[in-house]
Amino acid sequence: MQYKQMYSLLLGALLLWGAPLAAEEGVNLLQNGSFETYVDNNNFLFGDYTDFEGWERTGFGAVSEKSDVYDGAVALKLGANTATTIYQDVANLTDENIAANTPFRLIIHYKVLKLSANGSVKLESYWEHATTAEGLKYHDADKLQRELSAEVNEEWQTLRIETTRPEKAKAFFFSVKAGAKCSVLLDSISLEQLPMPEQAEPFIEVTPKSLSQVTVNKGETADFTPLHIRQGNLNGETTFELSGYNPDQFRLSASSMAADKSELDLVVTYAPTEAGTHTAVLNIDNLSHTTLFQSIKLTGSCVDPSLKPTLSVTPSVVPAFEAVVGKAVTKTLTVTSANCNDYVYMRVDHTQGAAFTIDGSMFAKNTSSEVTVRFAPLEAGEYQSTLTIYSEGATSLVLTLTGSARQATEEDIDWQTKFAWDESAPVKLLDERFGSIEHNKTLTLSGWQNVAPKDQRPWWGFDEQRTSPARGTERYAKATAYQYGKDSTGIWETWLVTPALDYKNAESKIFTFNVMGEYLPEDNNPTVLEVYYVDVEKDSVYFQNLTASFDIPATANDANEWRIFYLDLAPYAETMADVFHIAFRYAGPNGGAGAVTYYIDNVSWGRTDLPTISVAPAYLIDSTAQLGQKKIIGAIQVTGRNLTDVISLSLEGANYNRFELSTAQLPSTGGECLVSFEAQDYGVHEAYVRLSSKGAPDIFVPLAVACRMGTNISNNLPDERIAGRKIIRDGVLFLLLPDGGVYNAVGTRIK
Repeated sequence: MQYKQMYSLLLGALLLWGAPLAAEEGVNLLQNGSFETYVDNNNFLFGDYTDFEGWERTGFGAVSEKSDVYDGAVALKLGANTATTIYQDVANLTDENIAANTPFRLIIHYKVLKLSANGSVKLESYWEHATTAEGLKYHDADKLQRELSAEVNEEWQTLRIETTRPEKAKAFFFSVKAGAKCSVLLDSISLEQLPMPEQAEPFIEVTPKSLSQVTVNKGETADFTPLHIRQGNLNGETTFELSGYNPDQFRLSASSMAADKSELDLVVTYAPTEAGTHTAVLNIDNLSHTTLFQSIKLTGSCVDPSLKPTLSVTPSVVPAFEAVVGKAVTKTLTVTSANCNDYVYMRVDHTQGAAFTIDGSMFAKNTSSEVTVRFAPLEAGEYQSTLTIYSEGATSLVLTLTGSARQATEEDIDWQTKFAWDESAPVKLLDERFGSIEHNKTLTLSGWQNVAPKDQRPWWGFDEQRTSPARGTERYAKATAYQYGKDSTGIWETWLVTPALDYKNAESKIFTFNVMGEYLPEDNNPTVLEVYYVDVEKDSVYFQNLTASFDIPATANDANEWRIFYLDLAPYAETMADVFHIAFRYAGPNGGAGAVTYYIDNVSWGRTDLPTISVAPAYLIDSTAQLGQKKIIGAIQVTGRNLTDVISLSLEGANYNRFELSTAQLPSTGGECLVSFEAQDYGVHEAYVRLSSKGAPDIFVPLAVACRMGTNISNNLPDERIAGRKIIRDGVLFLLLPDGGVYNAVGTRIK
């Protein structure tokens, strides 16, 4: 008996020191839940009792049962004259190991053998708080803390409980208590982690997706088609709000929809307080699920029956047009509207030929608007079209447009077909904003050359206000080869050349220009805009293509945005001519395929007020480093001029994380930045430093370091500085050095 007691104590100590089980789906987290591992004992005071591996108890009323079991060879019989409890802690169920709300399933097989008048068999389990002893006993208490049965059972019973792990839990405490003079059999008890349930996708469905315009007389209201809204799986309410130009002219039948409500018919009412056309936007939003946001445009028209909409145009009869083939002529009409509820619309219908266009199809109501009619014939002959002007409720106006076109003669050409270089008066300062140009007419500027070598089409002027009045009065140089309705006959070419520029005497050596592209294709752009440096000598003219130095917009992703380019020619003083020109060359297919259009603006030379960043040296290349050793590879001296903000420095490129900058910011006047390098893999590592400041173009300093492997490179390479270039053959890196040798990545010469 004494031996059995010692063995029991030793077993208990071993169990206490046992490693806790980690939670894993499908694994029973309760140790010895089948009670098959046990030691039967005897105590001279309390009689027989059993120690079950993994389980603790209070009292001695726990023994092995071998004749009446649920599964296996042994069950646990719990009960005595005094209350007896068996329990077990499942540890390691913390926030670090198990996500909050993870589901668990507890299964208990039991048979209540005896109940007393004042006692019961209870499940007394709970989740333990990480810091507070009683903090989580309330969680799922109705499931985990309950009587197993209110009556004696003749057959084995099964209790399945699903619970979720609450936040800040550290363990699960399992306990069954048999009250005084109560008895119960327990077997095959398990606690398993379940997979997280799939979350149903939240949704908001609105039918219909759009609403048609409604029209009412002044003083009346009208409802739009009701919007049927379905929603589900949401965490917060859905709101309905009006925004836009005239939200006060509309009202909603509801402002929100609770998360637990699945369907709603939302009625939008148009309730205008004045005549006219009113628009607003219905916003359907859920702050808990912002990706479900939807908006529906609302348009209502309120008519005052006492006021009739009217339209008028001056002149009422449009004089006939005369033009030369390939050159457009324009006339201006003034259209006036009054008492209109909607925009004034215009369209052109061709009855003989297709040469007439207008500079817009929709104009503001109840005001006067200038409309430009353009006659651009592509072939000689007679043309006729009709211009229709209309608005809701107004009597439409129909004007006849007629035109006659003839072939061009030499007297009709107003551009150059050959270059004519004049360097007699080079300019130290150029600041051309194209403010004096005429819209869609040959660009003519003093000192500039506008050359179409094949007599096809020159550079034109472009007036922003003529096409988009709200965008201001900006004017640019424009190049396009587009011809409506024509097949391409080849590549058209046109050049725009600056006046002679004085390099020797200019106070600043910076040339600037802005570029924007329109109608750019997704890829494979057949049209080019090139930039050339031109040096005119006595008997020859030297053109050097500089286009590779600029990121000229070429694809749809770059369309309709201006790009600013600075070309600093100061570093090239030794090779620069005292007088030079910059030329812009446009070349692309004509006809309908020639829609690509380029604009140029703000061409300058010699300006000293430009915000600029300059660096010395311009490049940090030709460096080496040892594998795993940090090294300063160079210093960038930065100078800022005319800046209003600090200079920001950042690393970018393929291997940017191998490099480090001593500072991420310098004052607007500049300073010094050290560049360090460290790598754990050999080879050539490349990146670049980007320097930025408000209003100045970004500057890029390339970085390239050849990282070598310890002493092999040091001993084998002919020079401490690897001034070669990398070669990759079949995925293997080699270096070609100035001595003519080819070396592998560890410095061994192989050729």
